[in-house]
Amino acid sequence: MLDFYETILNLEKWDTTKVISILDRLIKLEMLEIDEYTDNYEGLCKVFANNLYIKLKEIGLNVKKVNICELYKEMRQHEFLIVSYQDLNNNFNYILIDPTYEQFVKKEDTISPLYYEAWPSEILQNINPNLLKNLLENRYSYIDDKNLQDYLRSFTNKKVNIDLETIILDKYKDRVRRIRP
Repeated sequence: MLDFYETILNLEKWDTTKVISILDRLIKLEMLEIDEYTDNYEGLCKVFANNLYIKLKEIGLNVKKVNICELYKEMRQHEFLIVSYQDLNNNFNYILIDPTYEQFVKKEDTISPLYYEAWPSEILQNINPNLLKNLLENRYSYIDDKNLQDYLRSFTNKKVNIDLETIILDKYKDRVRRIRP
C-alpha cells in the first residue's frame, strides 16, 4: 500500500527538521513582505496561499491549495494549504498551513462577523486548543483527519466529514462539479 501512495502522490522522502525549517523560513518571509503593506491579514488568504504554494512547489514539496467553499458550498471563501510528505521513517505527514487564521480571532469590543455564528478561533479553542495554538503561533500545524475536521468545523456549525485523502487526491473536486452546474 505504501508503494501505491508513493507512486500516486510522487512523494519523495523528507527530513522532518528540514521541512519545518523550510516552512518557518518561507512563512516568515511571506509575512514580512505582506507586512510592508498592511498589518491586517483579513482577506489576504489567497495571496498567502498562492505565494506559498508556488514556493513550496518549486522546492519539491507536495502541496495542495484548498478553498473551503469548494469543500462546502455554504462556507465563505478561505484558502489554506496542505503539505504532505513521507519522512525518513516512511511515515506520511500532513501539515495544514494557514498564515491568516489570526483574522478569525475575536478582537476586543467586536461582535462575530455576520457570516459566522461565532468567531472561528473561539470554536476551535473549544474543540482543539492545540491546533489553534499552532495556527496562531506557527501559522501551520501537523494534522490528521480529526484535526482537519476540527479546523473546518471552526468555520461552520455543520458536521464536517472530509478527510485528508479526499483533499490530497483531489476527490472533492469531482463532488463540487456534480453539485454546481
